[in-house]
Amino acid sequence: MHTNVIPINSSRLALLANYLDRCPAAEKFYSDLDFGWIGAEGSQARSDRKYVGPVGAKPWESRILAMTFSDASVFLSASAEAILAVSRLITDPALGEKGFVGIDACCRASIESAAKAYWIVDPSVTAHDRACRGLLEHLHSALQAERLAKAMGWGQPVNELGISEASSDLEAKLTELGVSITWNRDRTIPTLDGITRPSISSQITSLVHATPYSGDKRMVYNLMSASAHATLYGILRVYTPGEKTPAGESTLDRNLDHRIVESSVGVTLMSFLAALKRVVEVMGWNAWKVWTLENMAYRVIMEGPR
Repeated sequence: MHTNVIPINSSRLALLANYLDRCPAAEKFYSDLDFGWIGAEGSQARSDRKYVGPVGAKPWESRILAMTFSDASVFLSASAEAILAVSRLITDPALGEKGFVGIDACCRASIESAAKAYWIVDPSVTAHDRACRGLLEHLHSALQAERLAKAMGWGQPVNELGISEASSDLEAKLTELGVSITWNRDRTIPTLDGITRPSISSQITSLVHATPYSGDKRMVYNLMSASAHATLYGILRVYTPGEKTPAGESTLDRNLDHRIVESSVGVTLMSFLAALKRVVEVMGWNAWKVWTLENMAYRVIMEGPR
């Protein structure tokens, strides 16, 4: 084994798994306290729900902002589910043999979902802009569903197929709500009242900036995508130079370094907690649970190998 490789530390991964398991429990704790994600009295979320839309437009129903917060809830729940998958993978007995690509794929899925929730519940935006962010996610989803239907040769609209809202219906709804929509040249990127949905890599960069991994924020998505998309430089991170063959040819040995797994798990754990902490702030919920968990997780992460 290459002298620079740190072998997998199973007891260390079991400790990290314990903290990963606490994340879905914390998300459930808060959602159970406020099942409808209405927000505490005096919270930003509660205030946002009173917004009735832009001047001159048809008054908005409360369900517009309710849907926006519901979207954030769905994204956070999806992130928590992926975190549970990471926990199971890093404690699997076969980790020493095959414990890298699957972990990165689940970590990436968790961070992507958390980043969307983080973007939607940004405390610095107005109720109107928050609603536009949520509507942009719906419009993006509808466009992706329609692309799928076209590729599959399905003749029916996606709403009739039961897989998504139709983008045309959403456009009509936006007009009714008094929201201006513009498109790029090939009608793939909509802008609502000057707001454009950032790329997922930009959303992840913003989220990771709020974690102890801030200095690596521009690298996280690229590395996880590299392994998930079977890009050689990503996969070859777990290989080290081996013995030369009798013919003098170079070989590679698969030596999974504990630090590779630890870094993926650590950034996923802290990203989820950063997103949950922002949600708790905007909802006006008692922050003691997420603050305590974040502080404990931070100490555990800082004790890890470098």
